[in-house]
Amino acid sequence: MPDTNAPNPDTRERRYFARVSAGLESVAWDDIAARTGARLLGIGHRRVDFACAAPPAALLDLRSVDDVYALVARLNGLDHTRLTLLRLSSKLSKVDFAPALATVAAARTLPEYPKYRVTAS
Repeated sequence: MPDTNAPNPDTRERRYFARVSAGLESVAWDDIAARTGARLLGIGHRRVDFACAAPPAALLDLRSVDDVYALVARLNGLDHTRLTLLRLSSKLSKVDFAPALATVAAARTLPEYPKYRVTAS
């Protein structure tokens, strides 16, 4: 008999951030909330951080955002110096990319060897 208390992986909350045009952060949040039932985590300059359990493909229907990203990790304690590269490498070696890749794969087909883009802002 299946465990009925086990979380359903299709309905677990995932973390995202959206890039938006400056000044439209609140408009974008209203769109995100209305279409996905998301929970607001934060609003900043050109950025909306949120969590939601909606299917990732639902994010493709957002009309007021430039891009939506699955949050992989937040790396703190980094600066612009060469010494930071060692800390960055160490921190990245501990990041599990599988959950974010599964989230993206639920929205669109992934290539056999996906490429990654780092957004630092």
